[in-house]
Amino acid sequence: MDNTFWMALAASAAAAVVTTLGILTIRRFADWGQRHTAYFMCVAAGVLIAASFLHIVPRAIAMSPGAPA
Repeated sequence: MDNTFWMALAASAAAAVVTTLGILTIRRFADWGQRHTAYFMCVAAGVLIAASFLHIVPRAIAMSPGAPA
């Protein structure tokens, strides 16, 4: 198998480990998690908005005729 497969497998495994650690942390500190749910949602929304802008802005600049080269 090629290197791309192993990189994808490693990235998937790392994501699974980080997700599992996050779930275990929230379960361990459930009261704290309940109190700060609004903050978690705000951070998640900010990450989604930032990711979309970071994806769209370079394309918009490339499509603009007045943009610097």
